[in-house]
Amino acid sequence: MSIFQKKTEWGLSRPYQVKRLADLPDRLRQLAEPSLQPDEPVNTIFVVPPQLPHRNQKGQPHPLAEQALVFTSQGILHLLAEADEAPPVTYLHGADILYAHQSLILLYGRLELGGASDGRLARIVVEYNTVGLRFLQPAVQQLLTLAEGQTRVEASRPDATKALLETLGAQSFKFKNCLRGDALRPGEPLLGFVFQPRRIQRRWYVFRQLRTPATLFALTDREVILVEEDNTSYGWLMTFCPRVCITSIESQTNQGERDLCVRLTRNNVTWERQIRLESPTVQAWEDLWLNQNR
Repeated sequence: MSIFQKKTEWGLSRPYQVKRLADLPDRLRQLAEPSLQPDEPVNTIFVVPPQLPHRNQKGQPHPLAEQALVFTSQGILHLLAEADEAPPVTYLHGADILYAHQSLILLYGRLELGGASDGRLARIVVEYNTVGLRFLQPAVQQLLTLAEGQTRVEASRPDATKALLETLGAQSFKFKNCLRGDALRPGEPLLGFVFQPRRIQRRWYVFRQLRTPATLFALTDREVILVEEDNTSYGWLMTFCPRVCITSIESQTNQGERDLCVRLTRNNVTWERQIRLESPTVQAWEDLWLNQNR
């Protein structure tokens, strides 16, 4: 058994990287070769070995088939060796991607990509051991660059970005490190943010219960980034929304708080992300968004 297939306490084998389609495991190679144009350069190939049954996000045990993500100069190809409900091959052009959602919780990682394909929303979902994040993250960042299209890229403002990160660090050093290390891309200017700390409530005057996890909205010249703390506070849930896809950001009052809805549309396909926040947080975000879109 290779080092890449050594099991971890999460029950997830270690992903690995190969250089060519010919280096893929046989079943994945058979799926990949007819699925790409001969002149489409391959940049990164991320392979996730088959996994023993482990617990998914809902706490239910389930096995994971061998799969791979092939990042090309134009998009991403998802290969699934044994497919039940999901298709064995899914291809998304970078220019068709609506959003990316990434979960990083200790050794558990989950990447979800959504995009417009043939007039419908197509999704790619991969669960993996975060030991392989160093292979995956640069490729995902490059894919998001393709998704942005012709955006109003502003001149790099390293001093302004640094100052904003320091301001965030005074509120949460943990979120500052996440935004700087995992969410922002090299040279991506931060234009503003809104941070809501974790809220705890008392139940029966004795028990402490999480009401809302800590949440960060960040705005750059390219995208809106939503970072949420996992309920265990050991990980991150990050959502990336290209600004070119955002058609509206709206809110409505709900039981003393407000539901903020970010709606994205591409090629007549719509997807939205809704989150419940406190009214001051929503108001601060709406002010920031309007100010940057005048």
